[in-house]
Amino acid sequence: MSAATHRALVRRPADSSGRTLVEVAEVRTPRLDPGDVLLAPAVVGICGTDWQILRGLRDDPSPVLGHEGVAHVVEPGDSGLAAGTPVTVNPTHPEDPSFLLGHNLPGLWAERTRIPAAAVRAGLVVPVPADAARPRVAALAEPLAAARYGA
Repeated sequence: MSAATHRALVRRPADSSGRTLVEVAEVRTPRLDPGDVLLAPAVVGICGTDWQILRGLRDDPSPVLGHEGVAHVVEPGDSGLAAGTPVTVNPTHPEDPSFLLGHNLPGLWAERTRIPAAAVRAGLVVPVPADAARPRVAALAEPLAAARYGA
């Protein structure tokens, strides 16, 4: 990883059965607009909708999935959060359907994730306790959905 790039789990074209392939790839680190926040995901789960996308049951366009996780603030913008603060992100904006983290914009399955200013202003980046990024603390999978769609 350099300042200009980072690694991410990126979806590739589906195979002949309609299942999506995922690989680790070097991607461009997003440029921030005023008010955006850049995060470094620490622990990221898998959701039932992630399984649906990977199995070809949904056509959400984001090449990088993941909307359940804990991250650390890398570049806080004007969010009022300090660099290093552990946070979680509410993946759905109450008034802006163009913000659906990991579905229609790149999600947390990456070393860096940009959260747009509109989501930051809406309070969707939420500080969490310092130990929340430890796997024993973070419950980041929807058990029923993960079992149903992952089976």
